[in-house]
Amino acid sequence: MDLKERIDEILVTAATMDFETEDDYLKWINDTFEELGLKAHIQKEDSSFAVVYGVHSTKVDYIDANLKLLSKLAVVEGSIDEWDYIEDPVRKDRIVLTAYKGTSTNIKIPNVINGYLISELYDGVFQISSVTNTLTSVEFSEGLTKIGAKAFSGCTNLTTIVNWPSTLEEIGEEAFYGCGKLNLNLKFTENMKKVGARAFYNCSEIQATVTDILITGVEYGAGVFNGCSKITGNIGTAMDILYNSETGLTKVQDNMFYGMTGLSGTIVIPDNIEIIGANAFYGCSKISGILTISSNLEEIGSNAFYGCKGITGLDISNAVKIENGKEVSTLKKIGDRAFYNCSKMGGELLFKEGLEIIGVGCFYNTNIKKLNLPSTLTSVGAYAFNGSVVEMVNFDCGDVFGYDNNFGIFAGCKSLTSITFGENCSMTGFQYRMFNGCISLQSIKIADSFTII
Repeated sequence: MDLKERIDEILVTAATMDFETEDDYLKWINDTFEELGLKAHIQKEDSSFAVVYGVHSTKVDYIDANLKLLSKLAVVEGSIDEWDYIEDPVRKDRIVLTAYKGTSTNIKIPNVINGYLISELYDGVFQISSVTNTLTSVEFSEGLTKIGAKAFSGCTNLTTIVNWPSTLEEIGEEAFYGCGKLNLNLKFTENMKKVGARAFYNCSEIQATVTDILITGVEYGAGVFNGCSKITGNIGTAMDILYNSETGLTKVQDNMFYGMTGLSGTIVIPDNIEIIGANAFYGCSKISGILTISSNLEEIGSNAFYGCKGITGLDISNAVKIENGKEVSTLKKIGDRAFYNCSKMGGELLFKEGLEIIGVGCFYNTNIKKLNLPSTLTSVGAYAFNGSVVEMVNFDCGDVFGYDNNFGIFAGCKSLTSITFGENCSMTGFQYRMFNGCISLQSIKIADSFTII
């Protein structure tokens, strides 16, 4: 009787026995293998079992609870001379590769060492290695479930990855940080569960579409694809995948689409989104059309749409709620430089009561023509509308010049012709260069109730 036949006999025997738990079942089989001196063991694999066996070479069979063969793993066996490893702290019957001790610049990642399946690459496994700066090619084997944080960070000459594993479930923070030469057609499978912050930061040669890499329910960290300019697709599709109401997400993460200049199309912010994070769409210059704000949006972060030159307007009509029978703005804060240099953004911005903060340089060099500023504003940052082509400004009012650090708010607005101060406006002082360079200003209307404090 050969090894496989003896293994099958033990499995059949175990199937006829009663065990209190699945762990007891696995322990009995492995103890029996050991007592009989068989080079084999069995371990749990999600909804199946992996039987690892072999004398001169390792084989792995995946079976179900009825001992039916589901599949065989193409085994790539590694050497303990080239790899250090530890026991997987979660899956005790698997191992984690912690360090590469070899010198090859073209590495094949194994999935079995010393008869044990490999579950993951440990944090920084190639970040501090003799081949960090010379590694050019990596071939993954099926079975790997996790690539740890900073695993390949600093491998600046890594150009090729062969066989992106379909079994992969998690990629750690900054795993491929700065691998700017990595030429990879990236596509995730339905097994993916989490991709850490800045995992592919500045991997500018990675190619993919949004439907290849964005999957509903996957947890993405901030700036996952920051600077991946060759990822293409429709930004609206990306938003639908990541932020549809079923996800339960309320924030577009900081740096989420930063520098992804290959994305195009129009954005409609879903109603479940309350915050757009800092730098969320920074530099996405191909995003176009009117940006529509959701009914529950409260904050737009600093630099959120910085340099999005294709946006032609900002629709804030949905960002309202009813309080005491009146429409008030749900949007409370627009951060510093949020729409800086969005040079095609035109039309009207008639902000309603409720808006409190407009940040520094927020609408610098935009094409807005008409502006209404509500009395609820407590802070308008310096040069907020500097260089824009605004023609008409209405203060609704409050303390017009009491805003924090509001010097040069309308400086350089050469098209500004008309300013209106509404009822109950007051003024604590004329701030530095507030209307400096407004050479077309012709009309200033001041209500009778206007007061100087």
